[in-house]
Amino acid sequence: MSPDTSLPHADNENLEHEAEFHDRWAENVGPDSLDVDAIWDGPGCPEVSWIAEQLGDVRGLRVLDLGSGLGEAAIWFARQGAEVTALDISEHMLAILGRAAARYEVEVETIVGNASDLSMFDDATFDIVYRPEERRVGT
Repeated sequence: MSPDTSLPHADNENLEHEAEFHDRWAENVGPDSLDVDAIWDGPGCPEVSWIAEQLGDVRGLRVLDLGSGLGEAAIWFARQGAEVTALDISEHMLAILGRAAARYEVEVETIVGNASDLSMFDDATFDIVYRPEERRVGT
């Protein structure tokens, strides 16, 4: 039996709230504050080193960064030579991502959209779909 890889669907009110929350967050972040090297190559996040090791060479692969936020992963994949599309519900987060990608001299296609509805993409559009798990504290 295959694992369930579907994402929970949220109603429009929750999606709007989520987009507004992340848009407000993005207003307080600048593209210069993203340190992709420290996140992906530093000792502070062993899980990203493990992910990179498991994926191997991504040059030329098509990667979807699902729920990309500020785009640290999208930029890292692009710096490794992948063709990257970043999908996020927050237009402002994607604007920061675009400016940060320019700072790192890489291209990342950005799409504002709901991560639980990927019907805009044909099957097999991407070689890798990267979706970091949310970290929750407490119960």
